[in-house]
Amino acid sequence: MREPAFSLAPDPRFLYLSGQHQDALNALTLAVTSLRPLAVLVGPNGCGKTSLARKILRELPPEDYRAVTCTAHGPLVCPHLFAASGWDRGPDETASEPAGTSRPIVAVVDEAQAAPRSALAAWLAEASTHPRLTVILVGQPGLWEPPPGHFDAIVCAVGPLSRPDTDAMIRHRLRTAWYSGPEPFTDEALSELHHHSAGVPRLACELAANALAQACAQGSREVDAPIVAAVAAELLAPSA
Repeated sequence: MREPAFSLAPDPRFLYLSGQHQDALNALTLAVTSLRPLAVLVGPNGCGKTSLARKILRELPPEDYRAVTCTAHGPLVCPHLFAASGWDRGPDETASEPAGTSRPIVAVVDEAQAAPRSALAAWLAEASTHPRLTVILVGQPGLWEPPPGHFDAIVCAVGPLSRPDTDAMIRHRLRTAWYSGPEPFTDEALSELHHHSAGVPRLACELAANALAQACAQGSREVDAPIVAAVAAELLAPSA
């Protein structure tokens, strides 16, 4: 492999698009291209939400869109995130937009469930009053509570993978990392990966990375079920 296949960093290149992830990607793309004011992506930790949001931003033509990204952890002041007068500068930008050439803005707020309700309300107000702004809130289930009255929002969700999708994700990551050679995981090992990870992609990747390292340490070119089970027992052991 040319690079780690199971890094936990949210790299869109390694994102496996299961059916539910593709549906969410299509929904977010529709929100951006149709200039919807708000899109909401929810799901449990480790299910690919951040990678999906980054994939959307990576695929936006920079000459057509401006991207603003932040995480809701830590102090946030709404005007610092969305410059309501003129949209001169966002947190990821170093220069002002020339007058008369404003492009649609896509603003992604990750971990949005950590934002105070007052900030969420302010962002919704911004989204409803700026026709060239799409706000994408990314966070845990329960993040989105529809405000009173009509609000044109697209809401989508992702969750754990099925066993076939977990297998496909493992193989997709190996291919993306330019792995060449015989299949490193036995079918029984893949079954153990899905069982112990409950289909959560981040946990499945962590187990796969540790199992590969353990097999290498044992001088084995194959990861079998006992190796995955042993790694899972250590990794998932309750903290003392």
